Amino acid sequence: MGFMRLSVGIARSRSVTLLGFDSRGHIPPRPCQSPFPASARHISTSGSCKQFAPPATDPRTSLGRYTTAYAIFEGLWEAGVRNCFVNVGSDHPSVLEAFVKGKRERPNAFPRMITCPSEVTAISIADGYARVTGQPQAVLVHVDVGTQALGQGVHNASIGRVPVFILAGLCPYTESGELLGSRTEYSNWLQDAHDQTAIVRQYCRYVGEIRTGLNAKQMIGRALQFAKSAPKGPVYLTATREVLAQEFEPNSLDQEQWVPIGPSALPADAVQDIATALVHAERPLLITGYSGRDRRTPQILVKLADMIPGIRVHDTGGSDLCFPVTHPASEGFRLSMDECTKDADVVLLIDCDIPWIPLKNPPPADAKIYHVDVDPLNEQLRVSFFPAHGRWRADSFTALTQLVKYIDQDKALQDELEEPNQIMHDQLQPSRPSSWINCGATGIGWSNGAALGVKLALQDQGKDSKGDCSIVCQVVGDGSFMCAAPSSALWVASKHNIPILTVVLNNGGWKAPRNSVEWVYPDGLNKTATEDELNISFRPTPDFAALAEAAAGPEIGWMKGVRVRNVKELKVTLAQAVQRVGVEKKGMLVEVMM
Repeated sequence: MGFMRLSVGIARSRSVTLLGFDSRGHIPPRPCQSPFPASARHISTSGSCKQFAPPATDPRTSLGRYTTAYAIFEGLWEAGVRNCFVNVGSDHPSVLEAFVKGKRERPNAFPRMITCPSEVTAISIADGYARVTGQPQAVLVHVDVGTQALGQGVHNASIGRVPVFILAGLCPYTESGELLGSRTEYSNWLQDAHDQTAIVRQYCRYVGEIRTGLNAKQMIGRALQFAKSAPKGPVYLTATREVLAQEFEPNSLDQEQWVPIGPSALPADAVQDIATALVHAERPLLITGYSGRDRRTPQILVKLADMIPGIRVHDTGGSDLCFPVTHPASEGFRLSMDECTKDADVVLLIDCDIPWIPLKNPPPADAKIYHVDVDPLNEQLRVSFFPAHGRWRADSFTALTQLVKYIDQDKALQDELEEPNQIMHDQLQPSRPSSWINCGATGIGWSNGAALGVKLALQDQGKDSKGDCSIVCQVVGDGSFMCAAPSSALWVASKHNIPILTVVLNNGGWKAPRNSVEWVYPDGLNKTATEDELNISFRPTPDFAALAEAAAGPEIGWMKGVRVRNVKELKVTLAQAVQRVGVEKKGMLVEVMM
């Protein structure tokens, strides 16, 4: 990518006459080549050109041509997409024209374009935004190299069940000016991958290519149907420069006819079986992981927990807060490692990928297990052998509502209900839906961009109006922070005024790999190995506080970085952070030395 961008810069500084351009930077018509755009001419099968007059100008397009590129962004707006996080390249000439046209012609009805120097920043912001609003946002990247640079961000959105719309250009397929958008740069040959979509296909709910602008909006609608249907996830569309430059008459699409699949319910016999088993159980356990994505679900889950005596609720930490940790039934969230599974006699899994670790904390062999999920077979996971005596594909909120209603109306079950026992809970005690959001996947550094997306969504929803300012705080380890282009995320925050608090826990390296090797080789060489021998040390450690100020632009003073070394300093600094981020609405990074 770097070479491509350098070559573009060089091309702009050259004498264009050497490349056959006219004085306006256009390629003059060649023999048998029309001066009109592709949409205004026809090339016969014999090879002779039949030319037509260019189409009449539509009043709506007086500021520029109506192209596929423009139709795509118009279509995204019509579909409810309000933001596009962009990283542009040589495949986007028509896209850049569309940017200008949209901003000048319909500034209040065109997606907001937010420049992101790193693709992983772009997709992570879109990811965080969607987790708050439930609505996919758009990400624009550059051919194969930009698609590859999305990297772990696609994994995070896929495993985390987050809807994201990704658009990438394809290299031009013509070489000699046959169509507008034909190859004009050295890089146009080098980035012509055999199967560009293969880079992300296994992570996406849908991939496709826009081959004509005439149905571009239908392609968008179909892609968004997949993105927003459970299990939600990223979708990926491509288009060549020639197609993006295609001109045609303006059109529109009724997006009310392009809706996602609605939620499904449990069959009546399943409701009866699960409800009866939970009420009759001596040690009932409910394990969840993604159900909190629907903000209504924690409340109905609390209602169910209040009805069933002795039930425990374990949140595997897969995604959003699913159950308030302050509730007496809560077992907290420990990434599927909780001991509560070992003595359960009835287990209900709700929207959960990994309920326990078979080698560490499996339930008893005679436990009765039920699994309700929008993806009960874990189709994204190649190996997933968690047993269950019944599995149903159903929406978690709908299913839990059915269970609560059934138990509430069944007199025999009501006679057996008692108050639940008090259960200890974790030290970290988030209780409000949306107050805690986790990646749910394994691409470290996700929060660098996702926190910006969360804050941007809250701003767009008006949650920061009238002095009621929400504080979005990302707590991240030093290894994760460095892994996902922190300078890009910090610059975007400063550029677009997205104030968040970042707390970097600096322990000087990666500690998780040491745990992994100890679990497999408990008596191995790792027991006496230094961090340098294991290649997990970051010492001498970077100065993350200074990095934050430098990346955001030290001359404007929008981002403040502070390094603290003890609890007393941390308390004082966090009080300052509340003032700076919550009241002054400026960014702050606190580096905690551990």
